[in-house]
Amino acid sequence: YHESLTGQKRMGRQMLLVGGLLLTVLALGGLFHFRPVPQDQLVVKEVASRTALVCVALLMTLNLYDLVATVYTCVPGGVTELNPVARKMLRTPLLLSLSKLVAVGGGCAAIWWFRQQRVASMAVWWLSLAYTVVVFHWTVCQYILLV
Repeated sequence: YHESLTGQKRMGRQMLLVGGLLLTVLALGGLFHFRPVPQDQLVVKEVASRTALVCVALLMTLNLYDLVATVYTCVPGGVTELNPVARKMLRTPLLLSLSKLVAVGGGCAAIWWFRQQRVASMAVWWLSLAYTVVVFHWTVCQYILLV
């Protein structure tokens, strides 16, 4: 796949590339710093709440980047969205945005509600790690599309 990039399109891809690199580094740093507490250790409520807050904020930020990169890269054509549900929703980017807002917002609200539970802290940590990989994937895609 190769397309001729206009100045504005090239600038958008460069911004997604740099933003994705920064977000990936910050996300990995945050994830290594706020690792889930081992099961045998006593969890102080403030520590659990702080970790949950950082991971939920990280998860929401990573999902926002994923949405922007998906819409910016896939809507103009040329790149195919791998998620079949999102691919159908891309015909109406507003529908994709709203469904992602409801899904991610609802999931983050549930995780926040159960933040004292070990399963919630493990879930948000692993989800954040998975979306860090997704953001890195988009970063590599932006680089490939720029070359």
